[in-house]
Amino acid sequence: MKNKNIYKPNIKKLKEILSNFQIYGILEQQNLNLLKKTVGIIEIKLKRKEKTTEEEISQIKKALNFLLQTAIEKPITPILKDLIDEFIIFIANWNENLGKEIEIRQKIYTLRRFVDYHLSVIDAIQILKTLAKKTEEIQRFSPPAFELSRHYLNSLQELGNNKKQKRRRK
Repeated sequence: MKNKNIYKPNIKKLKEILSNFQIYGILEQQNLNLLKKTVGIIEIKLKRKEKTTEEEISQIKKALNFLLQTAIEKPITPILKDLIDEFIIFIANWNENLGKEIEIRQKIYTLRRFVDYHLSVIDAIQILKTLAKKTEEIQRFSPPAFELSRHYLNSLQELGNNKKQKRRRK
């Protein structure tokens, strides 16, 4: 790791999110302390370029498990999404440069995929709701010309079916 300053904007954003009043409505103080402690541990390790102990790695895994559980159980609000995004970036950068833990990398990918899929499903639901409303409006709007066209098409279809039956009989 050549430049530890690359972490500063990420750490700053994480601290802002963790001190934001909106996050207190989603997470309990105990869990916020877990995340703050994890960020603090990694921040110290980055400054000193020290190897992380097994206890600290366990702390990081616990924080990732907590975020995954939270993402599963609670609605993913914008502030929670921002927290998860920044935390994942921070932990992933640390892990690639210093941690080198395969299990942490897997947890990061799992959390990232879950949040992305969840948000994709939410977007799809919103689009389907909009389409359903528009479809209902179109179905309610049925001018007489549509009815005439249906009748005309049905007549053509019957005529075609009659011709096919006559051909089969010959």
